[in-house]
Amino acid sequence: MKTRQVAILCGKSLFIAGLESSLNRKAGLEVVRINPALPDARERMNALRPSVIIFDGSDNALGDFPGAAQLLLRENPGMTILRLELNSSKVTILSSEQRSVTNSEEIADVIRKAIGRNGEKGADPA
Repeated sequence: MKTRQVAILCGKSLFIAGLESSLNRKAGLEVVRINPALPDARERMNALRPSVIIFDGSDNALGDFPGAAQLLLRENPGMTILRLELNSSKVTILSSEQRSVTNSEEIADVIRKAIGRNGEKGADPA
């Protein structure tokens, strides 16, 4: 039996909206967008037990969310948080791993690999 894979997208940027649309079409997982500035955001994220949380590092509307990432990782062992750095074409994987990316398809590939690392063994993340 496959376990449900959840990707949480944080932010209001146009890029995050486009990524949400792309993941809903291609990745075969449940995609939920949460505004991390809301008072109950962390509780909602924890309740969903996500495989990955993705945020746009250049989105000023995120408040202190990037600083709360360590707390979320402690509360959800095995989860991955991806910080998209559009200005430098990088994705920071909060395990301190970085990859160069030049387009949204490469970002989607990084997301699928992160989900595959945290998902059911043997499950195809694509």
